[in-house]
Amino acid sequence: MQNLGPNINSEYDEESVYLMPDGKTLYFSSNGHSSMGGFDIFKSDLVDKQWSKPKNLGYPLNTADDDVNFVMTSTGKKGYYASVKKEGFGERDLYLVEFGEYGLAPDNAGSKGFISGKKTSNSAILRGIVTDSYNRKPLAAELQIFFADSAVLAEQVSTDPVTGSYAVFLPAGKSYLINVTSPNHSAATANVSMPALNEGTELTKDFDLTVLSGITTLVKGKISDVGSQQTITATITIRDELNETDIAKVKTGTGGEYEVAVPAGRTYSVIVRSEGYMTEYDNIEVPIEKKGQVISKDLGLNSLAVGNKIILKNIFYDFNKATLRSGSKIELERLIEVLKENPGMRIEISSHTDNKGSAEYNLSLSVDRSKSVVTYLISKGIEASRLENKGYGLSQPIASNDTEAGRQMNRRTEFRILSK
Repeated sequence: MQNLGPNINSEYDEESVYLMPDGKTLYFSSNGHSSMGGFDIFKSDLVDKQWSKPKNLGYPLNTADDDVNFVMTSTGKKGYYASVKKEGFGERDLYLVEFGEYGLAPDNAGSKGFISGKKTSNSAILRGIVTDSYNRKPLAAELQIFFADSAVLAEQVSTDPVTGSYAVFLPAGKSYLINVTSPNHSAATANVSMPALNEGTELTKDFDLTVLSGITTLVKGKISDVGSQQTITATITIRDELNETDIAKVKTGTGGEYEVAVPAGRTYSVIVRSEGYMTEYDNIEVPIEKKGQVISKDLGLNSLAVGNKIILKNIFYDFNKATLRSGSKIELERLIEVLKENPGMRIEISSHTDNKGSAEYNLSLSVDRSKSVVTYLISKGIEASRLENKGYGLSQPIASNDTEAGRQMNRRTEFRILSK
């Protein structure tokens, strides 16, 4: 047995491995690397006895839910996998995906799922990703590719607006000038020389575009108590996570209002604190299209009063199991912070399910899941005497179980403050 090393194995979970018959192409699922959420399907190639950096196969194959158990046909043109999707018939359903005329995986795909341009006997592939240089988010962009010696347009291609990826066939062994444009970003140019033709010849060229400077947006809103809906006094910190810098800190007015101007074209963390309330963490996206405009962002805080119930928003378990996923750690660390700041506080951790399956099964599953959370908190230094666990199964829904959105709300973990 041999570990495939840090290129493949992340600090999170990898599973559902599938090796193509050529022994050089590996597909697997992971909730680490550049996952879009939950488990995504990745591809890695064996090059010079080393596995390449995994590439996310992208949307629509991968979603914010779990996508696992990918199997490719020997032709490389079709694959089968399991996924949780809104249009599904239950939890995980089986799906067929077709990769197009040339049997290339989605990481080679252009905006329509195929490589742009015309494939000939002398074709090589130019591919890459266009991103925002500030936040590294994918961009919808246009690439004009000219023959360098004649300035004649060779190809024009659009990136996939979700992944920012592009791919195009070009005559091998020639030099090109590439011009890349995206709305509200500075254009970029580059010279590339395609290698001479060999089987599978391709060249990767990524682009980072700079957002136009001097553009701000006004963010404003109200802070209120989740239970009473009354506005409250709070401090709001706007943090630039990419540069690890707090760019603004403001206090609400007498009516709970706040407003702050921030540079557009970025995504910020918003941290809201108020005495007697659980600190709220959220994100706000300020697209460049909102330059000079106003974005509303109202936020609610949960009171730390005895008897109050607070839903832990991002607690994830393996499907039909009580095993906590690594993505739950951020939310649990915030709960630990609350418990350390309030050393006399005792809480009940409770888990709830939707109505799929029998009442007995759901009750047992919810009990085991609440125990998992308590065990984690104890492992981080919280005294066991301050914690109780309870599973309520399907008995306390907070939304209708007739829709997937409602069932997802009912599948929750929360804590109730027993004493302070």
